[in-house]
Amino acid sequence: MHEPDFNTRFRLAWKFADSWQFANRTTARLLPSLLRWMRNEDPRLQRMVSQAVSKMLCHEDADLRNATIQAAERVAFDLRCPRPLLFEVGMGKGTCLKLLLDAAEFGVRQGDFRFRVHGAAGRRLHLQRNFDQHAIMGEIILYRMLYLTGPTLGVRVPAAQRQVTGTGCY
Repeated sequence: MHEPDFNTRFRLAWKFADSWQFANRTTARLLPSLLRWMRNEDPRLQRMVSQAVSKMLCHEDADLRNATIQAAERVAFDLRCPRPLLFEVGMGKGTCLKLLLDAAEFGVRQGDFRFRVHGAAGRRLHLQRNFDQHAIMGEIILYRMLYLTGPTLGVRVPAAQRQVTGTGCY
């Protein structure tokens, strides 16, 4: 975060994103400040840090996953949120769907269509990856249908009915 040379920062970010050894409690503790920092960084660095978030969300330790979701929530409701972060949240477990839906609805209400589209890509990936958690995701979608509006709801209903990806749930 504090390295002035971009090339060195990029190499460090690549090493951070490439290795599972950094998916640990220290990263979970420092993740909120790292995600705030990356909002104004080069898109290449944003992509690397987002891949590290993906590793944290796929970790078997539920505490690490929950800390990562909470850190992502602090950044996801800002239109400057890095788009790769929204996509990589789609790599997590079924409970990440809450964040993806709420962030997409936030983007719609703020009038930023591209923000919503990146969240939709993460949600599609989310449904395709988590077959064993379709019942949980179906409940999340059902509950959120009460307050989702036009575009967000229009994407969710066909996906939940298996009309889009073929991997939805009833």
